[in-house]
Amino acid sequence: MNLRIIALGSAVVILGVALLGAMFTPAPPGPTAWDWLEDTYWFVPPSGLPNQGFTSTSGDVQVGLGQTVYHIESCRYGYFKGINRTQVVGGPLACQTLIGSVTPEGDVQLTFLWIDDNGVVTQRTDARGVMRRRQGEWMMENQMTSGGGTSSTAFLTHWAYMKQTEPGDASFDDLPLVHVSVPEFLAGCR
Repeated sequence: MNLRIIALGSAVVILGVALLGAMFTPAPPGPTAWDWLEDTYWFVPPSGLPNQGFTSTSGDVQVGLGQTVYHIESCRYGYFKGINRTQVVGGPLACQTLIGSVTPEGDVQLTFLWIDDNGVVTQRTDARGVMRRRQGEWMMENQMTSGGGTSSTAFLTHWAYMKQTEPGDASFDDLPLVHVSVPEFLAGCR
């Protein structure tokens, strides 16, 4: 009987020590489920190329086409940073710094920053999205509207299922609409 009480008491003490240790062990800084996004490239497939432009002075709405590529250079604990380049037909190539986050459930927040040579952010566009499994692969379903700030008269709105691409994929070597490789498309962006 005494041996059972001693064994039971020892088990309670061991369990108590384990629980106390767990209580005082620092938790990791955040979720790591999406850390695989690091060093990935994302592009707009043909079905997502249409966008809509709006000019506030005339009220004109125009449907256009555009390609966007992200290179997520780093991703830790659900936070990422990278570069983005966009080409809207009839418009200039635009490079931005990309920062964002993804929750453990896959909700995505993206911010595109236009940074001048002095390191000053001159324009910002926020977007939202969600990671979804479609046709057996992860896609980033994103929506955004951009413009030149409160004094702008031109705006662009767009949504797409961004697809991942990597060396060896046909899309990596020949992006839809712009027909250049991902490295060529991103050249000059920093």
